[in-house]
Amino acid sequence: MVRIELVIKGTKADLIIEGENIDEIIDEYQKIDQRVRSILGAIPQEKTVTEKKIPEGTLQGRILSLRNEGFFNTPKSAGMVRKELRTRGVHYSLDRVSIGLLRLVRKKELRRLAELVEGKEVYKYVVR
Repeated sequence: MVRIELVIKGTKADLIIEGENIDEIIDEYQKIDQRVRSILGAIPQEKTVTEKKIPEGTLQGRILSLRNEGFFNTPKSAGMVRKELRTRGVHYSLDRVSIGLLRLVRKKELRRLAELVEGKEVYKYVVR
């Protein structure tokens, strides 16, 4: 009698295959493997998260268009972003620009770096 036992810690069941010879065990294993694959095939492997598209006319959309144009290839402060948006004819307060940048960092659209400038910590934003 040949016996193969597969124990995976943290699972509720162990897999034990017994047979008279190795060929029986291989056949049994292949049957189990096919059943498991058919079950796993019926289960979606990845969670599909519906991402909301950020409209282009919003502050975040305008910041993303700057990113897509390469503006954030070098780190930029919120003030620099605000100034660039003003040159394009859209005016936002520094607070609103800072909040928009922070939201894009949380959505992983941008990355935030902390730099020391004249003894003060200043955040700069850059492409991920």
